[in-house]
Amino acid sequence: MGKINLKIVTLEGVVYQDFVDAVNIPTTSGRIGILPNHSSLVSILAPGELFIQKGDAKIELAMTTGYFEVRPGSEVVILADTADHIKDMNIIEIEKAKVRVEKILKDEENLNDVEFAYWENSLTREISRLKIANKYHKHH
Repeated sequence: MGKINLKIVTLEGVVYQDFVDAVNIPTTSGRIGILPNHSSLVSILAPGELFIQKGDAKIELAMTTGYFEVRPGSEVVILADTADHIKDMNIIEIEKAKVRVEKILKDEENLNDVEFAYWENSLTREISRLKIANKYHKHH
C-alpha cells in the first residue's frame, strides 16, 4: 500500500506536511478515516481531534473549523483556522485567551455585528481547543 501525501495549512502557514499511512479527520457529519487511494472528496472540518498514523507513530492535532480535500494520487489537503499539536497545547494560555475573548464580548455595545460574530467565533474556537487540551492532559 502507498502513502498519503498530507498537508495541513492554517493562516500561519503549513503546520504539518509528510507522507503518512492514514488520517482520521473530524467532520461535521462524523469522523472519517482516509487511507491511500481514497476516492476524491471535499468536506467540512469540525472542531476536534485529528489523528495521523505514520508507521508506529500516532500524531494528534487539535483542529478547529475549516475544510479538507482528498485529491487523486492519495493527496490530502486540510485548510483549518487553527491546528495545534495536542501534546504542545498550554491549558493556561488557552484559558487566558478564552477570558480575553469573553471580556470583549461582555463589552458588546462597542462591537458592530461583524465584530461580534468574529469574537463569538473566537470564543467557540477557544472553548473547543480547551476541551481537547483538557481531555488529552487528563489521559497523559
